[in-house]
Amino acid sequence: MANGSSLAAMELMVFLGLVGWLLYYQYSNSRRDSSRTKSDEETSKESD
Repeated sequence: MANGSSLAAMELMVFLGLVGWLLYYQYSNSRRDSSRTKSDEETSKESD
């Protein structure tokens, strides 16, 4: 039984790692998009 539970624990760690990586990836992309949008707005204001 210990072998099965260690396998389940390993699967859980891999799953949580993937979920954490996806959340970090989405967070970093949204920050990059928002900063790019702000710079685009500043550029359009300067041209007006």
